[in-house]
Amino acid sequence: MKRVVLDTNILIPFLQNPEAFASSLLSYDRIVIVPTVAGEYLAGVTATKQGEANRRAFVDFLSNPAVDKLPITTKTGEIYAKTYRFLRERGTPIPTNDIWIAASAIAAGADLFTRDGHFNNIQGLNLVKE
Repeated sequence: MKRVVLDTNILIPFLQNPEAFASSLLSYDRIVIVPTVAGEYLAGVTATKQGEANRRAFVDFLSNPAVDKLPITTKTGEIYAKTYRFLRERGTPIPTNDIWIAASAIAAGADLFTRDGHFNNIQGLNLVKE
């Protein structure tokens, strides 16, 4: 089963217009949402006029049977720690939330769909770009 984690910068436009991402996601069996992305998305939409409508749309999206909600596990934490150390030692740190997102994708054996180039510095992470 081929799975893809949506980064927050993909989730936002995806929820507004899923058809625009159809070709990029066609080869995947499952879309995966990790807690860090869910938190970033929900924190962002609460600050908008359409906050409640966007929150409801997200909750509806999560109920789709093709969407997996992935927990953070000990394995995710171990990958986070290793990745954090690796990036610091190389002098290429990235935002903490992005390390969690990457670690979650690696732990799940899923690709990461993102627009952020700094994920290129993470070993073992398969990226999908638009």
